[in-house]
Amino acid sequence: MFGNSNPDSNQGISILAIHLDDAAVHLLGRVVASVPGFTLGASLRQYFGEKDASLVRTFREVHPEVCIIDFDRDRPMALQTVEYLRRTSLSPLSIFAVSSRMEPEAIIEAMRSGCTEYLEKPLVADRVQNALEQVSRKKRDSFVSEMQGKLVTLMGVKGGVGTTTLAVHLAYSLAKRGKRVLLVDHQPELGEVTLHLGLEHHNYGFYELACNLNRMDAELLQGFVLKHESGLEVLASPEGLGATPKTTPEAVQQTLRFLLRMYDYVIVDTDARFDEQNLAILELSDEFSLIATPQLPAVRATSRYLDYLMRLNFSTSKSQVVLNRWTKKAPLSIETIEKALHRKISLIIPNSDQELGEAISTGIPVSVKSRSEFMQGIGKWTLRLNGSLETPPDNNTEKRIQQARSRFNVLGISG
Repeated sequence: MFGNSNPDSNQGISILAIHLDDAAVHLLGRVVASVPGFTLGASLRQYFGEKDASLVRTFREVHPEVCIIDFDRDRPMALQTVEYLRRTSLSPLSIFAVSSRMEPEAIIEAMRSGCTEYLEKPLVADRVQNALEQVSRKKRDSFVSEMQGKLVTLMGVKGGVGTTTLAVHLAYSLAKRGKRVLLVDHQPELGEVTLHLGLEHHNYGFYELACNLNRMDAELLQGFVLKHESGLEVLASPEGLGATPKTTPEAVQQTLRFLLRMYDYVIVDTDARFDEQNLAILELSDEFSLIATPQLPAVRATSRYLDYLMRLNFSTSKSQVVLNRWTKKAPLSIETIEKALHRKISLIIPNSDQELGEAISTGIPVSVKSRSEFMQGIGKWTLRLNGSLETPPDNNTEKRIQQARSRFNVLGISG
């Protein structure tokens, strides 16, 4: 190792160079000297997993925000190093790959592993400078631009309580009222938001976006979101099993902060887990709703979740219990449920099997102009968040329903 460790963030954005040759290190030193706000923290001739723990120790000492890695010496080891750096970094980390291989397959492989830049050998000073200036600009913008939107999280206390149905209709209702809304399908895999909205799935979702935190801007975001005709935008869940990339709770929160600068509302449909990622989302949420139904297993689960949140010192002022699929013939009364939970039900959403069955089979949400009890419940929720229920005219709903009836034929389902 040569170069001095410099953990003091006040002296600039620290850079860690890995396996760069002498000429590249010399050029990098000249560029860093000409770009304000950067320091060359250290240069290592070692990938992660080689010989000893020098990389691990240096990474902890230097606290780099930029790592520049030569991929040509040992590409598999370089990819393993990128994976280690992304997994262990507690703050945003920009990783530049350096290589003489410029074929598309090599570039895509590096980008998928988590690299944010791909620089051709031999390094060119202007190209390195531009890449560093982009890192500096995005860091500066992240401090200047403040969150403006509201983060609303829905968590089902168990499977099958209708969380996705509520998330879709709440997000749709807000979007139809002219709000900029992003719906995040935070199910770990095989989420159903795209089915409810009749959208074609693609391979990119929330965690793919979070893994590109250091490249994140409005233009990049547009490559990840799906767009619904209502104006609602969606970050889908992984379509395949075991496809969810891993990232840190800090990256989850920073991704959400970025999204809250872009949208009026970010609605998160998540499952009943209290892992680090979900807890990071709940901590940042402006409103958090536990979704239950009037059956004993759901009420018992809700009670356990409320107790757990209390032990975590989670603010009760931004949490609420939403009772879904309510009917007068429900096995448990409202009074009984509230007594069991030791708190009031914040919102009751009546059941509407036929209406919602039609909506799911066509991929078209229930119209915001519907007078059903279900949409009246969604309307109350929307009014609470938005303060208004005015909507623009929509005369094409029935036409779209007719056009959508055959969309499930490929799955062997009749509309």
